[in-house]
Amino acid sequence: MLLSGTPERVQSYLQVVQAKLESAFYTLQTNLMSQCRRQTNDLLTLIQRQLISAIDLKTLIKSNQDKMTSIQKHGQKKHVFLLSRIINKDLSSIENSTRTLENNKTLSTLNVVETGSVDDIVNNIVKVLLIQKDSARYPSKMRQSVNRV
Repeated sequence: MLLSGTPERVQSYLQVVQAKLESAFYTLQTNLMSQCRRQTNDLLTLIQRQLISAIDLKTLIKSNQDKMTSIQKHGQKKHVFLLSRIINKDLSSIENSTRTLENNKTLSTLNVVETGSVDDIVNNIVKVLLIQKDSARYPSKMRQSVNRV
């Protein structure tokens, strides 16, 4: 963009540039925070599901332990045999559920990934505008003398 004129016009132009940069930063900030909140909620939902599964497994194991204790105190051998069949079936379910929890464990972290160097962006912003003389405005004789100097 070619901008000519007074320091006041340059200052006015710089204010427009600043507003655009602030708007771009605000958009970046809004988008990143939105992504962060969404992904955090997704992770928390997954963790909550895993916690519920773990609690259900713990409840099942405790129930089987209580039944075994009760049968050992008051039951007969046939009760132990029947309960052991139930426990074996439950153990298979517990192993599968535990394996699923282990495979889906949440060790995720959220990271900000720079797809370009922020320092390069800053350097480019600093270098993108400059003030330069336009020798095309001088009369032709004066332009020649300016070029020689």
